[in-house]
Amino acid sequence: MAEAGLREDPATVKWMSWYLRNRSPVRFPAKGRLISYPEAASDFIVPVLSALREGQGSRTAELVFVVPPGSDESTGGWLAEIAGKSGFSSVRVIDAPAAAAAACLPGIRQGEPFMVIDIGGDRTEVSIVTAGGDEDSFRSRVLGSASADTGGRVIDRWLCDEVMQRAGLNPDDPLTGARLLPACREAKEALSCSDFAPVRVSESETVSMTGKDLEQILESRGFFAAVCSTIEQALNSAFSRGYTEATLTAVIMAGGTSSIPCLQELVKARFAAGRVIIDQPLDVLVRGAAVSSCGTSRTDRIQYEYAIRVWNPPTGAFDLKTLVKAGTPVPSQGPVARIRIQATYDGQARMGIPLYERQGAGRGPPGQSFRELVVRQSGTVEVAGEEDQPGGPGGSTWINERSLMLIPVDPPAVRGEPRLEVWFSIDASRQLRASARDIRTGKLVMENHPLAQLR
Repeated sequence: MAEAGLREDPATVKWMSWYLRNRSPVRFPAKGRLISYPEAASDFIVPVLSALREGQGSRTAELVFVVPPGSDESTGGWLAEIAGKSGFSSVRVIDAPAAAAAACLPGIRQGEPFMVIDIGGDRTEVSIVTAGGDEDSFRSRVLGSASADTGGRVIDRWLCDEVMQRAGLNPDDPLTGARLLPACREAKEALSCSDFAPVRVSESETVSMTGKDLEQILESRGFFAAVCSTIEQALNSAFSRGYTEATLTAVIMAGGTSSIPCLQELVKARFAAGRVIIDQPLDVLVRGAAVSSCGTSRTDRIQYEYAIRVWNPPTGAFDLKTLVKAGTPVPSQGPVARIRIQATYDGQARMGIPLYERQGAGRGPPGQSFRELVVRQSGTVEVAGEEDQPGGPGGSTWINERSLMLIPVDPPAVRGEPRLEVWFSIDASRQLRASARDIRTGKLVMENHPLAQLR
């Protein structure tokens, strides 16, 4: 839309979800007529769903919509009407907290309260709810809630302001800001997976941003304060109904912006860390909706934890980053993890994924020795480091050493460049599968490649 120059077009709908939720009576000109926001939403969604339905062929498919907590029945009726226009005969509506619970709290009992902190692109919403008793209703009971009109998109703009200032650019130049905004958004997303992200300002200049930079921006701009204030408002609202913070079973983080590490640490510092559930916030609601729809068996689960080896700059040593948690359902509903891989030297043309199985409950101590997959500039692959000792510190074992998967990148990468986005899923046979996209070229370089057999 931005590339086509339609961002400011009168027929371009902005803040659609806000207008829909608030039942705005406003009508605006589009396609030579005045239309309402529900009509605009239908005009957009029906063709998308129709194409999806055609792609299903003769297979029976159920459509599941995730709605905000507290949505009334008329919302479900409107969505069912859209589903019918799109050719879907089976439709189900689940609210966001119920979807979060389906993904993260499969054993929760009726009436147990929990909190969902959903930080998306435009809005921060905190809900305290109890699980519903009727499995067919897929609705939770709202005890307290609060929201703030802030989210990932405002962070993109703040990051863009910082980049322009460091590059000595005019912060009041809207054209330069619009040009840099997509790169700043990608940098913010990259900082959810690594502690460094480059922003290309021009052909000859790049501004480097770190996780600490992002943390300072959020602190100075008042984002942390806004999130904490929203949490307290929701708690106060629930308190008026007789529920206190101590009664919360868990705190679930959802929404793409909740993937930012410093924001996760803020929430874990606010609550007991053991009560905070952070399980791929970007798609946790989608996974929960899928679980609620297909009735996936929750008895078949992964027994151990699986992780990849990553470099930890503060400790100057390798550490393990969890990909698959113990207890993950089999098969997975969509990706179980997403990572970005950076190049370690200029001209790197292949990147590997060393996978470890961890049988112990705790993490290995900082500085723990790991065998290292080394891809030399000549293209040769070597394994360096001490032999893994099962049952040693952290109980970690490198399980794909004999079947190393090397992902090609063309053209070769530049040192420090986040070059590959990789996502992982688990099939019905417990095979961990990986797909990868070249960030620079946008090409899918690997799809559902078997990586390792999980237990």
